[in-house]
Amino acid sequence: MNPQKSTMSNPARIYLLHHPDSKLAARLADRIYEWFRLPNLEGIPVYLRSRPVKGRKHPLPPDGKLADKRVQYFIPLIDAHMVRDPAWHDYLMEIATQCAASARRSPEGWGWRMFPVSLDSTAFNLPEAVSRLNFIRFGLKTSPKPVDPKNTTVEENKARKAWEESESEDVLKHLTEAFARDLNGRLFPEQAQERFQIFISYARADSTEEAKALRNYIQGQTQCLVFFDENDIGFGQAFGESLEHNAGENSKALIVINSDHYAERPWCRWEIDRFSEPRPVKLSGGSTIQVFHPMLVVEKMSGPKVSRVVPELGLAPVVRWEPGREALIFSSLMREVVMGLRDVLTARLMKWNPQSKSDLVVNRLPSPVMLAKLLRPAASGGKKTMPKVIHYPGHGLPYTELQLLRKTFSSVRFHAFRDITRALNDTMRGACESLERSHEEAPPLQGRVIVVSTAHHREDLAELGLLPQNQDEALIHLLRPLIRLGADLMYGGRPPKQNMEAAEENLAERNITLTLMRLLNSERSVEQSWPEVRSRVRRRPLGPVLFNPSSWPTCRSVTEVDEAAWINVCRVKRVMPSDAKLPEWKLDVPDSKAKGREILHGFRRHQALTMSAMRRMLAEGFPCEIPSRKQDRVQAAAFVFIGGAVDVFKGVMPGVFEEFLAAATSSSRVPIYLLGGLGGATRIIADAMLNPRKTPSSALTQSHYQSPKAINSSEYNALIAELEPGEKTAVADQFRELWRIIQSAHGKPGISGLLANGLTEAENRTLLATPNTVEAVSLVWQGLSRKFLSK
Repeated sequence: MNPQKSTMSNPARIYLLHHPDSKLAARLADRIYEWFRLPNLEGIPVYLRSRPVKGRKHPLPPDGKLADKRVQYFIPLIDAHMVRDPAWHDYLMEIATQCAASARRSPEGWGWRMFPVSLDSTAFNLPEAVSRLNFIRFGLKTSPKPVDPKNTTVEENKARKAWEESESEDVLKHLTEAFARDLNGRLFPEQAQERFQIFISYARADSTEEAKALRNYIQGQTQCLVFFDENDIGFGQAFGESLEHNAGENSKALIVINSDHYAERPWCRWEIDRFSEPRPVKLSGGSTIQVFHPMLVVEKMSGPKVSRVVPELGLAPVVRWEPGREALIFSSLMREVVMGLRDVLTARLMKWNPQSKSDLVVNRLPSPVMLAKLLRPAASGGKKTMPKVIHYPGHGLPYTELQLLRKTFSSVRFHAFRDITRALNDTMRGACESLERSHEEAPPLQGRVIVVSTAHHREDLAELGLLPQNQDEALIHLLRPLIRLGADLMYGGRPPKQNMEAAEENLAERNITLTLMRLLNSERSVEQSWPEVRSRVRRRPLGPVLFNPSSWPTCRSVTEVDEAAWINVCRVKRVMPSDAKLPEWKLDVPDSKAKGREILHGFRRHQALTMSAMRRMLAEGFPCEIPSRKQDRVQAAAFVFIGGAVDVFKGVMPGVFEEFLAAATSSSRVPIYLLGGLGGATRIIADAMLNPRKTPSSALTQSHYQSPKAINSSEYNALIAELEPGEKTAVADQFRELWRIIQSAHGKPGISGLLANGLTEAENRTLLATPNTVEAVSLVWQGLSRKFLSK
């Protein structure tokens, strides 16, 4: 029953539609992305349709065709900007018409569905195909009074932010519930008209206040039903019989209120056990998937009593109880419902080979208790044959979890639906499999440092139908197998904690270093993280690390405590003015955001030239001692360029330009990979390589950034004015050298000769142009395999 070796795309997608001038819609779009995509990218892919492609009136059309076996949800975030734009009327009409046709012609359950969200009262002036739908309404609660943005008090800002947060939570709640009902109806048409029933499990020995609050909220503020034993077991009715029926057949989701006495109550444990019995659902080729209903744990331990864990809860997500946050609890549960149903859809689309019918397919991440229940003979119709493989959803369990299961269930293999190795080329997949078999083998990319040069360029991404978060997805997808093969990473930018709070508030400006650190942590085993464990288990050195050259003054925020906390996963290299042969900056670092305060003369120069020194370090290497390693110098093995800001920057030229120039002229001549199809500064370089011309495009000239038309011109001209004459000449020379390097790609040995990345000329041309992230990432893997893995 092994599925074919192919990467499995998500069978469900979400498209967020909003006018590019709507700032509220943009913020809400970020919230919707984070909610449904999940930090580990195991959720539903979310894409954007907002800014029109240059030369067109409309954004890009949705990917794929109506007949594709995929569920696509369209969420127009509608305000006056969209309503007053005739081009958007046409665009929405076309999609709404397709959605209506899909509802009539899709007996298999695939198709398109629209859930419009009104941000103000003008939304109902859209064409009838849209306005006749039942809108999710943002702003039903009392809105703060309109204020002048230039004269807003701190209290008014807080009030507006709190209001927007509350309204956003309501939108997420309604969308999550709508998706759950829609997906359930598609999978199980006989249940299409049924309302979801939620079972609340709680210990009467503790307070029933939380259970009643959740019951009242779900019954009064949602379209779901609740089974609550205090009200729903009739007087004189058998207690156990009613619980067995409602904890099994009737209820579709479970909320566990884990209070002080919960773990010691037999009925509570029985309810979980009864509820966690899987239900077999047919797949193609006579196979079945074991469908588990979703569970959510509400943590409410508050007293002095020492309690126990409840192992039956397995990997169920946990939310802390907080009065007034019932909406979040309900939404979190319904999100689990959506993801579980999506995983059944995924299994239905996979082509199963019926060679081994004893294998098991599940729609939930496996835990020891779940597996013990599944592997008993009764779970497979009384068969005594032990299953050889457990197929489970997602990209794969965290490595530590997977190791635990392998040790406990040593005769069983675990395959994720979208395991990254299925998407790899033969060489890289073989290296991963070989490394998995031999614990003594040294990782083939051990000691190789992959430099990532990236930044978000939101407007370019919007034209491509992407959010900045989608660019990060491509980066994570690219790097995950490289980390498994032992590669280190390097990124020159903000250290992990810099502006972390601001990053949470403004998701488009979140910290890329922190994203890379989280990826490293998720891919490292216990042995790779802790020397004392490693010494007992295997001989490999500590796992991959992230090198983070961080330029002054940003690096001043890093403390000794920070460095000690990160030492086994991230090494911050402070790049100071002295590295740029500048004197120490002795004055306080100015606050450029303070009203009425000018930046001190010379600060821009110190900052920009120190950043230039940092970018040269990326290409030329630098001394750095690493715990448990003999090496004392970090040296780049390859550069990967994605995106890059070209409008607002603080250096002598856009950062990706300067880093590309440093990489292309370095003495080590490392491979360079340019993912030009994702926009930004990388696309400007790629376009110039693909389209020969005698003179550089304006974006590749210094005069462009000094022009009043440039967003950053006032800051940039102030920087140039602070430079010494020789430094000004050097900056002008850098722009000319960049153009010369790009021009060299038009002669012999061509683009492939310039980039020296293991790809052919034709492959490089594809990499420079394709907006398809899967295609681009696969090409980078191919080039790296040829450079470092081929024997």
